[in-house]
Amino acid sequence: MKKSLLTLILLAPVFALGQAITVNTSSHTVPQLVNNVLINSPCVSATNITWQTGTNYGSSNGIGYFQNTNPNFPMPGGVILSTGNAQNAQGPNSVLLNDGSAAWGGDNDLEQTLAQAGIPMVSTNATVLEFDFTPISSHFNFDFVFASEEYGNFQCQFSDAFAFLLTNINTGVTTNLAIVPNSTTPISVVTIRDFLYNSSCNSQNAQYFGSFNGGSQAAGSPTNFNGETILLNASSSLIPNTPYHIKLVIADRSDNESDSAIFISSDSFNIGQDVLGLDLTATTNTAVCFGQTYVLSTGLDPAVYSFSWTKNGAIIPGATSPSINVTQAGNYTVTYTNILNTCQPVTDVLNIEYLPEFVTPNPVPLYKCDTGAANYSFDLSYNTPIITAELPTGTPVSYHISQADANNDVNPLPQT
Repeated sequence: MKKSLLTLILLAPVFALGQAITVNTSSHTVPQLVNNVLINSPCVSATNITWQTGTNYGSSNGIGYFQNTNPNFPMPGGVILSTGNAQNAQGPNSVLLNDGSAAWGGDNDLEQTLAQAGIPMVSTNATVLEFDFTPISSHFNFDFVFASEEYGNFQCQFSDAFAFLLTNINTGVTTNLAIVPNSTTPISVVTIRDFLYNSSCNSQNAQYFGSFNGGSQAAGSPTNFNGETILLNASSSLIPNTPYHIKLVIADRSDNESDSAIFISSDSFNIGQDVLGLDLTATTNTAVCFGQTYVLSTGLDPAVYSFSWTKNGAIIPGATSPSINVTQAGNYTVTYTNILNTCQPVTDVLNIEYLPEFVTPNPVPLYKCDTGAANYSFDLSYNTPIITAELPTGTPVSYHISQADANNDVNPLPQT
């Protein structure tokens, strides 16, 4: 009896950590997936929702609703867009996913987007989701994970591809938001990969690779894909009250083998309803500088909306304007209400962090003997290790001829 009890205790944690995601392709219609799962806002919604997947060609359904309780997968639920059968995305990573028939077509917009980046592609098994929306603020972003069977196996070759094509309907200008952070490079297996899982080629942007689900990790994998990126964020600055169109598309390259998928997090699809934008944190290199006053603005018209603000849950007295001045770190919340219609109030929260104050020793004076020469050379870098002794490693230092130049970080002097 004691042995049996011990067995149950040991197995329970393993089972919890190995819990796979669940995928359902019939619990929600596609419009419900967009408006109720991704956007989920009482006052902002998408229109003209269209989609295409394998079912249009008598093949697999690549669109579904997923849920997750496994801490090893970075989102609790949302929408999956797959180049194969979305239901087969459920873990563990036990079989190679090669779903989809040869009749399931590709996508010309995706191919043209890749071609503009110098990546030739003949696509097949494309899953597409697109819709229109009109933002009430300038903020647009959403969280996603890219997963693929090509990780480990074919990560050195051109891989399956996807794009998030955002179009300003008034201007017709389209931008692909599915890019490696801080670059213009489209995301794919070959642009985000870790050589540890295939030594035939070097790593590329490995800091954005999340996990390899093969080998000893396969049995506990939340998904049936070999590998996946970290949680990434697609974003853009919009013109409020301007119509936009978004096309989310993913496709296999050349054939239907080695499926890939996009997981988009529920409640994260901000089409302007989260008026404060993304958190300002040190980890994302967006924290506010020490001593700076930051203007936190909704960008909303006070003739249309009323406002109330809190900091760390406490009401900020007298804060009823579209913006407030922030001088301290904290969680700031705005509740805005459209006073021209019956739409219920909407609350948005933003975490603001401040960088610590730089406290450094004063530089030491540098001397030269007066020999009557017309000019003298000084090694300004002599002071660099002195003034950076208590600062993070690699802190950049520049020297200037005036305080004004130093404050504005212009006209740096050569250090030697």
